[in-house]
This record gives sequence, C-alpha cells and structure tokens, in this order.
Amino acid sequence: MALLSGVATIRGAAAMPGFFETLVTAQNGSTVSVFIRNTTHSDAPPASASTDGGDKFFWASYVPRKTSGSICGDSTIMDAGCELNAAVPDCQAIIDGLGAKPGMWEFGDWSRYSGEYFHTLSISGDCAWGVSIVKSTWTAIDIASQDIYETVTSSWKHAKGGRVGTYGQMICGAGTSPPSLVWAMYTPSRFPQ
Repeated sequence: MALLSGVATIRGAAAMPGFFETLVTAQNGSTVSVFIRNTTHSDAPPASASTDGGDKFFWASYVPRKTSGSICGDSTIMDAGCELNAAVPDCQAIIDGLGAKPGMWEFGDWSRYSGEYFHTLSISGDCAWGVSIVKSTWTAIDIASQDIYETVTSSWKHAKGGRVGTYGQMICGAGTSPPSLVWAMYTPSRFPQ
C-alpha cells in the first residue's frame, strides 16, 4: 500500500504521561514519533466500579521482549467507515514502532475500561489503537505487540483515501472462559485519553 507523503506527529512525550516515545522512519523518509503505553495505575476506582478491597483498581504495564509472538487468537475485523477515520501512514508508524520495540502488555482489573471506552495502547499522529474488555472472569489479561501488528495489517483492505477505521473482537487467553476484548484503530480525538 502506498503511504501518503505527509505524516503528522503529536505532543511530546512529556505531555503523554504513561507512554514512552520511540522514533521510526516513515516510508517517505521522515522521522515520526510513536507513543507506546508504558504504565497505567489508577488508585481510585470510577464511581461505578465495584471493589474487592484491593488497592489497585486498574493497571497496565508494557514488558519489552526480544521477540513477540501473538498471545490473542484470530480477530474479527469490521470496517467502521468514516466514524473512526485514522490516517494510514500514522497507523503504519505504530506497527513500525512496535516492531522496533516488541513486547507485551499485562493488564489487571478492567472495570474502568469496559463498554464504550477504549484503553489506548499506542498512538502516532492521527492514529491510535486501543482495547476494551467485553467479558472476562480473569483479573489479568496479556496482549502482545504482534496482536496489534496483525490487526493493523489486516485492516489495510478497508483503507480509503489514506484513512482507515476498523474494529474487531478477539480472545486473549485460554481455558474454559478466556477474556474477550474489543479493539479499535481510530483517530485519537475519538476516544480521548
């Protein structure tokens, strides 16, 4: 897929708490910032959350690994049309950045990021990739950078005019009732941090 010549960048890493910045070279030769969620910790639950008496209501951390195979199963992929509308070159930068810094996210207690809210894992310019829990009896869930790579590259067939907006559902885990997640590739302004 031919990428557009102009690739946008966003705020500096200092303005993106909980993310680390990695620089990648876009296909047009420009240097682009990719922000990868590093840590999240919420000390206080949202008003609607139930608690089990623990002191950690949500957490996520990125664990770098030399190689990062898939953790999640195959995903459905749906075209969201113009509703989510992320820029293709910026989405390509996300998978380039994750390729340069492969790893996995470890999550705990999804009560804050379920339903209509997405927990953004990576951002570059006008593209973000995030997840929301559909159902889980598990308290911890893992997602690999390879899982994001696979959903993004499978989304290219839905691109139109240099824009793409997709979402899907995947199972991330094993056992009798593994966690089911919804993911989306979207413009960051659609689901603010």
